[in-house]
Amino acid sequence: MSAYSSDVLASTFSHVVVTVSYASGKGNATLFVNAKPSPQGGFDNTLDLADTPAHLRFGNVFTGVLDEIALYDKALPTDRILAHYRAGR
Repeated sequence: MSAYSSDVLASTFSHVVVTVSYASGKGNATLFVNAKPSPQGGFDNTLDLADTPAHLRFGNVFTGVLDEIALYDKALPTDRILAHYRAGR
């Protein structure tokens, strides 16, 4: 399961969210950068990954610092992602 953006992140604060939702055994990932969904969207996966022991990865080309990471038991709706972004600025 992956979501991506070809946008270059600013060297200052960037709010990055990845949501993954499952329906009928199919998962869909969406990447949000500064509360805006990536125009490239995410990749669907036909595997049931909700109970997988696979590791969470941030890619092999990430360089930077991650701060205030949060994991939720469900995909956050767009309005809540926007509220988190505004609260963190």
